[in-house]
Amino acid sequence: MINLQVDEATSSLLGNGKKTTQTSHFLCCLRRSCIGKAGRARLAVRFFIGVLVTVVYTVLVIFVVDYVKTPWFGSNLLNNTYACHDTISCEQRLQHKEDKLESNNSSTTSPNYVFFSSLYNENYLEGALTLGYTIRKHHPNHQMHVIYFPENLSKASLCKLRAVDWIPRAVERLPPPWEGGSAHFADQFTKLKLWSYAEFDGIAYIDSDALVVHPLDKAFELIKDGATGFEFAAAPDVFEGTIDVGFNAGFMAFKPSKIVYDEIMRTHTIRGNYDIRFAEQGFLNEFYRFRMITLPITYNFNLSILKRHRHLWKLLFDEIKVIHYTVIKPFMEPSSPRLFSEPYAFWFKENDAMHKKFDDKFRECDEKEKDEEK
Repeated sequence: MINLQVDEATSSLLGNGKKTTQTSHFLCCLRRSCIGKAGRARLAVRFFIGVLVTVVYTVLVIFVVDYVKTPWFGSNLLNNTYACHDTISCEQRLQHKEDKLESNNSSTTSPNYVFFSSLYNENYLEGALTLGYTIRKHHPNHQMHVIYFPENLSKASLCKLRAVDWIPRAVERLPPPWEGGSAHFADQFTKLKLWSYAEFDGIAYIDSDALVVHPLDKAFELIKDGATGFEFAAAPDVFEGTIDVGFNAGFMAFKPSKIVYDEIMRTHTIRGNYDIRFAEQGFLNEFYRFRMITLPITYNFNLSILKRHRHLWKLLFDEIKVIHYTVIKPFMEPSSPRLFSEPYAFWFKENDAMHKKFDDKFRECDEKEKDEEK
């Protein structure tokens, strides 16, 4: 009797198992049937939409990146009927052919080439002093001028600049022509005043957060007496390790000219011709676009390039003319990031040598100012 019940129970379980298996098989077939018809169509549509979205997104990203990297050639400053860009064209445009402006082209004496920098506040004083030391080391016979705002520098600072052989030139600040620029670059339009110093045959301008590593005579030769037909030379800018089509205004070699200066003063105030966020550099890039000599990056070795190409430091060091400490300033941030450890070490090497030579004079400058304050 018990065996019978067990057999019946077992039979019942086996029967239920068969029904369950049959049901699962039926549902599976049903799913396959659905997928095989309408389901497959839906999957195909979804797959196609996914591929289409991916393609559209990829094309959009490529377009945006290309748009950002493609230079803008829409400025009126590119038109030579809108603006003149060198001494000869400005003379012709303004009908001053008979008036030979301040120019020493016919002089039989050696060209009067000079260096300029700018120091708008005390924060960059140590940088300007070290820059001056390196310029004088490689160019013992060239004058060195630094423009500054009288209200921003102490007598002791001016004394130290003179000790290193800078010739301080007080200037009035040239403000941005309209709002919208970066506060960090608010003083930089003052740099445009350098074009008014037509008593010089050529100017090599270097930002005060830079160092001279090797002589820069060849840069002067490029603008000498219109030998190349150009009056302006600069090296490409670098953004996050990528070389840009525009130039960086941290190093420029150019022929100053009063008539070109007047044109610069006229055109830099006209809206829509350049990106004011980049201040004087934005303007000069449009003013001299297609009308300049592009120098190798060794003439303005922007440390930003080391973010992607660290090997270039050792590879190009023997050819580097100017090191530009754009992304980080040793005189403001003494700690050395690993990425820039070698440029940092080089700056402090030059800075230490400068202090060994001039510290006695620097102390005299400080003491003299203290005595005057008593």
